[in-house]
Amino acid sequence: MDVREVDRQTGEVRPPCGLRETGRWLCQQLRTTEDWGYFGPSSTMWALHREACLGVGLGRALLLQLAHPWVAQAVVDHSAVRDQPLDRLVRTVVAAELLVFGSCRQADAVAARLRALHGRIRGTLPADVGAWRAGTPYRADDPDALLWVLVTLVDTTLRVYEASLGRLAERTVRAYLADAARLGVLLGVAGPVPADRAALERYMGAMIGRGTVAVGPAAREVATALLHVPVLPSLSWRAYSALTRAVAVAMLPEELRAAYGPAFAPHPPPLHWAGGALARALLPRLPRRLRDDPIAAIAIERAAHRGRSSEGAGRGGAARVLQPRASSQGYRDGLLRRGGPAIHGHQDPEVVRLPRPRDPR
Repeated sequence: MDVREVDRQTGEVRPPCGLRETGRWLCQQLRTTEDWGYFGPSSTMWALHREACLGVGLGRALLLQLAHPWVAQAVVDHSAVRDQPLDRLVRTVVAAELLVFGSCRQADAVAARLRALHGRIRGTLPADVGAWRAGTPYRADDPDALLWVLVTLVDTTLRVYEASLGRLAERTVRAYLADAARLGVLLGVAGPVPADRAALERYMGAMIGRGTVAVGPAAREVATALLHVPVLPSLSWRAYSALTRAVAVAMLPEELRAAYGPAFAPHPPPLHWAGGALARALLPRLPRRLRDDPIAAIAIERAAHRGRSSEGAGRGGAARVLQPRASSQGYRDGLLRRGGPAIHGHQDPEVVRLPRPRDPR
């Protein structure tokens, strides 16, 4: 996901090199958007992805994606991730933030670049892996492979969220999966995204059980490169890197974790249980400003100061109207109720519900 190349095509200012500079560029991009994009503050997508704790799931999602032999071989043959792992990870995160929290124009630009990039990536598998035989041709824009990549992100989001903040209500999971399906259409995913929790689990189990997803030499090669992403000297970066790796190995399906080898052996299960219990006890009690993803916070602030918006313009072109709240602080606090979104079992994020436009048909 190379946002810099997207900007080269659209003529917009390219993000600079460097983590801090890229972060500042992304913040500025989101502060100046003309609409809420394809989701907006009434969506479950925003309600879940505002949580900064989801960032620790990046490693798990990447390892799941690499477990598809087509994805892993495409990365080895066509990507610089082995030589520039940190740079590529940053670009991926920037693209994801623009797809979820950016304007329709920004999301369209990212999606168009990704579709064009995937359309050029072709190759053949050099060895037998799982159900795939050597010599099998692969293509990055294959609908089934794209569906797997999307579902790994969705599944990781739900698992990390629930491990950190408590179990979501089934209606919230269904709403989130519906939002993910809309994102999939934007990215060229033709296959149906699982519609509920049970369907999601069946899909993941079937892909691994049939051998469609299986860890091979290419996946292990790239995973090893990701293990050696340069760690910045700051304490926060070191803590994030360690936590991301721990979450990845703890939450991977057992078959895949074993296939990745000893480097991905998990810590004893009691440590994981204790860590999850501690997160669920502490995170909901943190002030919202400490829990929010900084990029999501900018998007929420943007929505708070816009009395009227074109949120939902991607849903048939009809705009949805947000009446100004008494204050932007009140709006931000209202997007998710104070104390955290999920109580085990039956509650879900309380999002701002806007009146839906009538179907023009």
